[in-house]
Order: sequence, then structure tokens, then C-alpha cells
Amino acid sequence: MLRYELSDAWVGLRKRPLFVLSIVLTLAVTLGILLCMVNLNQVLLLKSLPYPDQDRLTVAVGTVYENNEVKFADNMAYPIAEQLEKRADVAALALLNYNEEIVTNIDARPKLRVTNATPKYFPMLGATFAKGGPFAAGNGVGSKDPVAVLSYEAWQKYFGGRDNILEDKVVINDVAYRIVGVAARDFIEPELFQAGLKTQIWLPWEFNSWPEDVRKSWSGFTDQVKVLALLNPGQRPVDAEQSLNGLIGDRFRQETRGSAFLNNADYRIKIEGLKSYLVEDGKVSALLFLSSSIALAVIACINVFNLLLSRAAEQLRQLAIKATLGANKGHIFRQVFAEHLLLIGSSMALALALAAVVTHFMKENIAGQLPRIAELGISPFTVAVAVALMATLALAFSGLVSHVLDYRRLAGQLKASGKGSGLQVSSSIRNFLVISQIALAAFLLVAIASVLKLSYATVTRDPGFRVDDLVFANLSIGSMNPNRDERLRYIDEITEKLKQLPQVKQVSSALFVPMMSNRWTSSLKLDAAGSQTVSVATNLIDDTYLGVMSEEIMRGNNFSREDVNYSAKKVLVNEELAKKISPDGDVIGKQVYWQSDGQQEFKPHQIIGVVRDVAIPRTPPTPRMYATRFSGLRFIVELTPGSTLSRQEFLGVLSSVHKQFNLYEYERVRDIYDGLVLKDLFIVWVAIGLGVLTVLLASIGIYGVLNYGILLRRYELGVRMSIGAGPARIAGMIYQENLILFAYGALASLVILIVSDRLLAKYAGYELPLSLSAGVAGYAVIVVSVATACFLTLRAIVTRWPIFALRTD
Repeated sequence: MLRYELSDAWVGLRKRPLFVLSIVLTLAVTLGILLCMVNLNQVLLLKSLPYPDQDRLTVAVGTVYENNEVKFADNMAYPIAEQLEKRADVAALALLNYNEEIVTNIDARPKLRVTNATPKYFPMLGATFAKGGPFAAGNGVGSKDPVAVLSYEAWQKYFGGRDNILEDKVVINDVAYRIVGVAARDFIEPELFQAGLKTQIWLPWEFNSWPEDVRKSWSGFTDQVKVLALLNPGQRPVDAEQSLNGLIGDRFRQETRGSAFLNNADYRIKIEGLKSYLVEDGKVSALLFLSSSIALAVIACINVFNLLLSRAAEQLRQLAIKATLGANKGHIFRQVFAEHLLLIGSSMALALALAAVVTHFMKENIAGQLPRIAELGISPFTVAVAVALMATLALAFSGLVSHVLDYRRLAGQLKASGKGSGLQVSSSIRNFLVISQIALAAFLLVAIASVLKLSYATVTRDPGFRVDDLVFANLSIGSMNPNRDERLRYIDEITEKLKQLPQVKQVSSALFVPMMSNRWTSSLKLDAAGSQTVSVATNLIDDTYLGVMSEEIMRGNNFSREDVNYSAKKVLVNEELAKKISPDGDVIGKQVYWQSDGQQEFKPHQIIGVVRDVAIPRTPPTPRMYATRFSGLRFIVELTPGSTLSRQEFLGVLSSVHKQFNLYEYERVRDIYDGLVLKDLFIVWVAIGLGVLTVLLASIGIYGVLNYGILLRRYELGVRMSIGAGPARIAGMIYQENLILFAYGALASLVILIVSDRLLAKYAGYELPLSLSAGVAGYAVIVVSVATACFLTLRAIVTRWPIFALRTD
């Protein structure tokens, strides 16, 4: 039906390569970004989970309350999990414990992601297997049968994908586990613990590494243990919640009564759908990316519409001839539609290719930042959206251009083909285009600047401690079970041998580097009676730790070597904790009460120093306490500037002390810190990219429309200049008129901002971090764009003699 029109349009477009390139590139880039964001939101918010009975799959989310205030969110205690597994009234329930372990029978001794699971885990997810099968029903709580299931990737990478894998074993902590299965290549595990985390080996629940005291403690909370539940058919989540809380609530209060760690505590379980649990952290980011890409695409479409109007003006005489020779309104529309369809179809093909490239990049580089990234791909849904967009844009552009052409006037164009007979866009349409460009661009820039400011501040903030030229090592001792004195001797010997290396400047034995210290929260009593108790992030350090980490003592003194050797009852506190102890922060010499050396009794400890607060990314100010001494085999090694200490060099030192020593963790402190700001760094680069693209597109669009409007008034401006109006007066008049358009656009952008902020708050629980400085910056960019567009056009008029403006050729 459109064959002739498409052929004719193709011939015409081949003669205008720059025009075609401008439209195709503009739409390809913006629509490619839009398709990518549509794809992301479809996976996160619309796409079903790849599991049977996905609507019945839920997560039991536990929250600890103290005096009716949240103390720990999404945390589970070991005995609570096992109680749920034994007594929960649901169709099926699986316990999961996420960890990392060293596999010692593989040459490189890699540290792999290990998940301890109960037998119902794989059947609940409908998992299939490339080799073997899941755990047997007897591999549940209490079972000591050492078996293992490998991920498909681990099978390929560490075992060469060999067919006889079920005859092999993996050795972890001196236990040899028989491999009974290999998960299928297409098995996608739910990312319950961390987005992007992929289990490499599954072991039975009973082989988790939690010590016996944690397994019995009702107040030993962790986020590493998760509970996955499959509800009974027809069972409502609220009914399951009531049932589970009935099982746990009273028992929890009974077990924690009199606890020094918890005061008037309660534990409540919320049953949350698996899908909502998985996507909760990524939902806001995905919606923000989608709204930004839509606004960007609209700006691009306005620019393209302006170019298409120019093309229509160029084709005016040709279309007028056709109308005079009998072409009806439908024929004219089809002619315009065919050309637009070719342009937008070409753009959409490139947009799909770009979306595929960006999607692949996202899967490879931001897997840990957003959930379900592994499921991203150019799906039939993405292609359907692309086709729908292509048809919609082609029809919309054709309808708008045809309306501006006005078929009834086309035939008259040949009779009035002289002066002033060209296609002219009404001032109301031009003003609407400018206002809409300003409104959308200002909305985007203010929102982007606000988010960028927050994330940039996080990335560039001084953490208050050193992160460069440091490595953190956590040792594995296999089946060894040295007592405390033996551990201390090993610590001293390893420290001395490390210090003999030329690139090593200093060595500290400490439980954590600063950004890890929130992993251990203990209770601190501010008086002997325990009337005031504070939860504090706790670290065990030696006398060299503050110097190695460059943490500053604000008042008082550091630990001495003698304090460390004799485990003196002394502590350091940070400024945040000092303010809680005493409003004026003067706490030197005061006593606090803490359980040291694993004892149940709270003993007095003297505060000898106040350490400057550190700034941990995405972590609020936290009370911190430093005690001594630590008998764990963990080390922070300070290197000379620019030098490195390889894993193999460190292992060589360990082997010279004891052959069974291995490295469980070995990371540069810089890498640990960068991992905390990776999401903010990603947001910074995305925001900068979107901001630059927004400014570029909006500036080109605003310039095009204002340039056209001013040139239409060239004769009028020439007359004003010839009767005495100077360049400054002419420029002032034009700037004043366009300042009014800016005001309307800015007002519209404020409305869009407020509505968007309220919608995000209502449906996503997120408020835009709007700030005055970000708003001023966003609107200032738009003012500069409008002023520059006016200047560039006026310069060609006001810098020449008025006669040039009065010429009609």
C-alpha cells in the first residue's frame, strides 16, 4: 500500500544525508537509552520470577524492636530460623546461610561463595540439574552427610566441565564433600543476600560455620541467614505472619529476658513476597532512570519535530503541485508518513542495537548494584515496545506536520509562490515548543543535579582514615585449634616476618578496618546499674592500629604496648559515643561497663581517649568503641607509598610460620572502600551522562526554535534599527520576550518536579533529594542556553547595517 510512497521518500532522503543523519542519531541515542530503561523496569517490576508457584514464594523478614523502635532490620537469629523450619505451617520452607569458604583441593585454593541450604530449597524453586540432582530429604537440619551441589559456572571454571564430576569431591575446612549435583546452566538463584551474588557451591545446612554459642543464642542476629517459604495454596501472607509470630514471639521474649544486649525487646516476622523483596532496593533507581529517559526522549522528539517542519517547508512546493494535480488529503498524509516511517524505522533499528550493547554492559559491570540484572536481555517485550514506539512516533509526527501544512491551503501556494509564501509556524506553536523544552530540560537538570550532588558528596567525602597503601588479611587455620596464648604467639611471629619485607612499613593486628566495624555491635553500659545502655560498633585493635589507619585522637591517649600485652581494661571511644556519654564530650577517665574476653559479666573499663569520627559511605553517624586485645589472626599491613604486597608473598610468610595457614580474605583497603561507593560512583557517571545529553539536546532545540522565530522577524528588526533602535535595545527586547518564555517553562518544570516527587514518595517511598544549590545550577544552565541561542541569532542581524535585515532575498 505504501510501496510507491516509501520508494519516493527513499529517493528524496538520499539527497539530504545531513538531515537524515541528524534525525537518526538523535532518535537512536535517546530511544536506545529509553528502551534500555524500559527493559530494566520490565525485568524488575513486571516480569515474573523464573520459578513455579512464584506468587506463593515469600521471604520471612525478621525485625528486632527495642522499646518499640527498630533495632535491627531484616535480621535472623540461628535458633529462630531452626524453630521456623521445624514448626512453620506453610507448604515448604528452606533455610539459607550465605558465606565464603576456601576450597583446598583446587590448586589455586580459591575462596568461593558457599550457601548452606536445607533440602527443600531446590524443589521450591523448580531447579533443574545438568548433572545429578539436589540434596536428599535426609540432608536437613542435624544431618552430617557431607555432600555438595555445584553451580554450572563453578563446574566449568574449576572442574573443566568434566563428565565424571559426580565422582569428585570438594574439600572445605578439611571436610571432603561428595558432589551430588550440578545446577543447570539456566538456573537463576534468588538474590536474597546481596544483588549480583552468585552461589558457587551449595552445602547442607548443618555444615555452616557458625560456632555453637551463636547456634544457641536468641540474640545473635545476622543478615546472612535467610528464610524462604512457600505458602499453602490460598494461604494469605498475613495469616502466615500471625502463625509464625505466634510460634516465635513469646519464646523470644522468654529467651532474651534479662539480656544485657536487649532491653524490653520484641521480634516480629513479616511475610514479604519474594519478588517485592528482591526488587525493593532497585525499584527507585529503575523508576528514576526510566523517568529521566522518557523526558530525554521527549526533548529529542521536539527537536526532531522542528527538523521535520523545516523539511516540510522545503517540500512545500512539491506537495502543492501534487495537491493541484488532484492528490487528496490522504495521499499527502501517506507521502509524509512514508518519509517519517523510514527515518524513525532506521532510528529504531539503531536504538535496539544500542540498547543491546548497553544491556550487555550493565550485566557485566553493575551486577551488584541492581537486582535481577542477570535476567536482562533484549526480549520480545522490548522489541514490541520498539515497534509500538516506531508506529506511534511516525503517526504523531506525520499528523502534526500535516496539520501545519493545511491541505486546503496547499493548492493556493502555487498562486502565491512569491514573497512570504513559505510555510510559517505560528508563534503559539513556537512558544509551546520553547516552553516545553525549557520545562523538561529544567526538570531533568534540577533532579539530576540534586541526585548528583548527594552521590558526589558521598564519593568525594574524606572518610577520616587512610584507604591507600593498605591491605587487609584474614587467615584461615583449617583444622587447627590453637588456644589464645598460641594465637598471640602466631600473631607476633607473623607480624615480625611481615615487617622484614622491604615494602612493609607497619603491621597492625585488628578485628576490622573501619568500614567493617559495623559488623559487630555490642552493648555498653554507661553506669554500673545498667540504667543506660548503648549499642556500639565495636573493634578490637592494638597500639599501632590508629597510626596505620591514620585515625586521629582528639583527646586523651592511644593504647600503649603494655595495655595490649596485658589486655588492659581500657577503651577508646569516638566523638559520637563521647557525646552520648557526656553532652560536652569530656569523657577521659570515666568508666563504662562492657563484656570483655567473652565473659557474661559487664566489667568496668576506663576511657583513655576520644577518636575522631569516621565517615562510612551510606552509614549514619555511629557510636564506636575500640578495645584491646584481639587474638584473631587478622592483619592490616601498611605499605610504602606505591608498593604492593601480592597474595603469594603473604602466603609465603604464612607458610614459613605454619603450613596450614591460608588466606580467607585478602583485599586492598582501597578496594573494600570503593565497593561501598560503587553505587554512588555509578550514579555520578549516569547523572553526568544524562545531564550532558540533556543540555546538548535542549540547547540545540531551543536554538532551532528561537533562531527560526527571530529570523521571521528580521524585517521588523531591520525597520526598528533604521529608525534609530540600537543593538542593545533590539537585544533587550528579544531577551525580555524570551525571558517570559523561560519563566513559563521554569514554572512548568516546578510543577513537574513537585508531582514527580509526590508520586515517587507515594508509590516508591522515595523523595528526591532536592536542594537550593542544585536548583539554581539547573536553572542557570537553561538561562545560559536561552541567552546563547538569542545571542547567536541576533549577532548576524544587529552587527550589520539595517539594510541587510530589510533585504527580502
